[in-house]
Amino acid sequence: MNDRTADAVLSEAVQSENLGCVVAMAARSQEVVYSGAYGQMNTDCRAGLDSIFRIASMTKPITSVAVMQLVEEGLIGLDEPAYQYLPKLKDVKVIDGISSDPPQLQLKEQEQPITVRQLLNHTAGFGYPFSDPLLAEAYKKGLIPEATDGDPPYASMPLNHQPGAAWSYGTSTSWLGWLVERVRSQSLDRVFSEYIFEPLGMCDTQFHVEDDKIDRLVRPRRRKDDGSLEWVEQTVDKPKFYIGGGGLYSTATDYIRFLTAFLRRGGYEGGSILSSDTVKLMSTSHTGDMQVGRWQSQSPDSCLDIDLYPGGHNGFGLGFFIHGAPVEGGRSSGSLFWAGIQNTFFWIDHTRDVCGVFMSQSFPLGDPRVLKAFAEFETAVYSHHV
Repeated sequence: MNDRTADAVLSEAVQSENLGCVVAMAARSQEVVYSGAYGQMNTDCRAGLDSIFRIASMTKPITSVAVMQLVEEGLIGLDEPAYQYLPKLKDVKVIDGISSDPPQLQLKEQEQPITVRQLLNHTAGFGYPFSDPLLAEAYKKGLIPEATDGDPPYASMPLNHQPGAAWSYGTSTSWLGWLVERVRSQSLDRVFSEYIFEPLGMCDTQFHVEDDKIDRLVRPRRRKDDGSLEWVEQTVDKPKFYIGGGGLYSTATDYIRFLTAFLRRGGYEGGSILSSDTVKLMSTSHTGDMQVGRWQSQSPDSCLDIDLYPGGHNGFGLGFFIHGAPVEGGRSSGSLFWAGIQNTFFWIDHTRDVCGVFMSQSFPLGDPRVLKAFAEFETAVYSHHV
């Protein structure tokens, strides 16, 4: 057994400036088994369990649940062309290179239509400029056009490969958020509130932090070359678009409610957000032999090179990274995992009946000091609370 408790791990990480602040929780199906908050959330206040974090891509599993609720209701099909529900997807081209003199995008037509399943498991072909070299070059040279008025900014981005050809992490879930809005005829914030947040009692998860909560918002930091952390300025403007791939703010207290519902196979006291069969389907890899979880950063200020848990045959389900091998001292094979670009993390381990959330707020994603603290927190949870 690891003798270090979660409290010891987190407090030492803050004292050594591996973390600026952290709020972390762990739960089993029927109860929260750990909660702790350490460090300064801004220059004046210490972090607490109600501190509000930008969770970035930890929005994606919530959007994926909203999509699967539509599937359960028979409103959309996983393997139908997604353009049936969001016509804009039919016209997206595939980038095939950049010509020179003058620089110009070389584009191809889709060889087959994008499906909802491919959007959920990140095989549709969408990427991010921070992790895809060709998209990064295209943006640097000003070759990606502005989105049409009324469309979200990602709508003008081409695919970086043919649908179904490979796993590539990108804006797929943002498109899914737009699809949900079209099918529900509601804005994504209202869909989330009605179908997920209100049922689960997630009262502090939203796309915009209102004035009465702004004093609980965590200010981010950045790792300097000398290893210390410096504060980063941030703005909190009301969004023009609700981005299903990364727009939410939340607290550890709220997010553990979401994770616990998933740990309970969709159930919560008084009802369910999904059926157990749907949770099982989402928790199964849908990427076959594809390489999952690795990319080379094109923007080291925000994200380092990443290879998520190499060595096991990892996969991607319908909204979650799926572990192909157990983590030493921690989660089981088949566990679910994802993260946000400001170093927020979670996992769900159905085999051992435990889930955990780890909220820090710093750049870049993949900072080795933050990853070390997260790994040690997980080990402490399994040693003392499972």
